[in-house]
Amino acid sequence: MHQEVWEKVVWTRIEHNGNPKTQSKESYNASSNSVNGLGALGDIIAVLANFFSKPWSEIDSNLNDYAKNAIFNRLGIVLLFYGRLQESLQPLEISLASALHKNQALGSAVIAANSISNVYLSLGMIDKALKNALYTIALAERSNIWQSNVLAYACCAHTYHQRGDIYNAENFFKQAETIQIACQGVPYLYSLQGYYYNDLLIFLRKAKLVKRHASKALKYGDNFYSLLSFGLEYLSLAKAWLIDGEIRQANLWLAKAVETLRKSQNYYFIVESLLISCRFDYLTKNYFKTHRILQEVYEIAKPSGMRLHLTDYHLEMARLLIAEGKAPTSEVKEHVDQAEKLINDTGYHRRDKELADLKDNLKTLL
Repeated sequence: MHQEVWEKVVWTRIEHNGNPKTQSKESYNASSNSVNGLGALGDIIAVLANFFSKPWSEIDSNLNDYAKNAIFNRLGIVLLFYGRLQESLQPLEISLASALHKNQALGSAVIAANSISNVYLSLGMIDKALKNALYTIALAERSNIWQSNVLAYACCAHTYHQRGDIYNAENFFKQAETIQIACQGVPYLYSLQGYYYNDLLIFLRKAKLVKRHASKALKYGDNFYSLLSFGLEYLSLAKAWLIDGEIRQANLWLAKAVETLRKSQNYYFIVESLLISCRFDYLTKNYFKTHRILQEVYEIAKPSGMRLHLTDYHLEMARLLIAEGKAPTSEVKEHVDQAEKLINDTGYHRRDKELADLKDNLKTLL
């Protein structure tokens, strides 16, 4: 019964895929429109829950191995997107083990392993995320699937960036780009991989290059992009215009990014867009709105365990309170101290300079 429901309802109708009996093992396990950003993630979790006798470990024994792997894979990714990070690990680990069994689906294994790295990174376990990201690259190279290699190298580069290792981040992004050019002929990274690379380029103050990459990516992905992919390109453009001081253009792209990412229900990137929003409102001295946005950031990041975003929250709060000039110095110091502790605990050394600048500013208030 469950096998028939999976094939005729979930796989064919909801995810708009073909007949699973004629699909390759790789596409059957790795393709998923629902996971790629059509939204309604809470509904998807509710649908997938029907296949489990015990969430999220025991699944209906009447399902075939490919269906089981596909369900674990989708569930893990959807839980990750929905901000239920700790819950997402078990189904992703089961999916990875299943995909690796007799090397039956290395493409699916790469997706599961990469998602596990993203969980670790979101939780602020950067060293563990990096170790897993390097393992994902090894899996991708075994798979001989070029898309898997691009994904693995780009996500590993992003992890190096969060660690503050710009040299390795640049090198790994260039490797991803080289593979994509050789295999697809597209000379820029796009979608999630492109967003990660643009994030590094923004850090390096290369706004012009980001504008060019993101604009081209939007045209290239017009017919196949998910809500998440569109939202991330919009966010890259917003950040690029913002660091160029073009407030009006930045605000236009930012509004589109926030709206689209909210529709995608990917809470990690919703928070990321809100953090950019608060920087915009901070620059325009709309402090009341900045407080409101940062409260929303905290209410998502804290219970979800998103420690990198929680670090960003404390840094932004400290900057906001200093700019307002109303809060007691002790309150500013509390946010700076919390940010410093999180940076040291997580290895989020990308933020070292921002922390040092805030500590210098704090000295002038004492």
